[in-house]
Amino acid sequence: MIGPPGTKLDPAFGSVERALAAAERYGRRADVALVVELHMNGVLGLIEHEPPPGDIMLDGQAARQFVEACRRRGIWLKQAACAAIDETELEAIYSSRALLGR
Repeated sequence: MIGPPGTKLDPAFGSVERALAAAERYGRRADVALVVELHMNGVLGLIEHEPPPGDIMLDGQAARQFVEACRRRGIWLKQAACAAIDETELEAIYSSRALLGR
């Protein structure tokens, strides 16, 4: 995952196009060799099992996709955080941990 230079941000985007556009905005497009799907088990594993617990920051589209995937699996979500999602947000500002109430 490639975030803005000088950050430890682990961003995820709702589409390949959004990921590439973000890399371009961050001045890191040349560093991107491959864009792959982020799987739900990967996100949950990072949040629950990494020492220390991690977080993946999501753009608006990815945040909505994450919320829908959690709901399909019966995973509890913090409703106030979910209601605040703006699907048009291009930057990865939504915390997967916060959406899960962690």
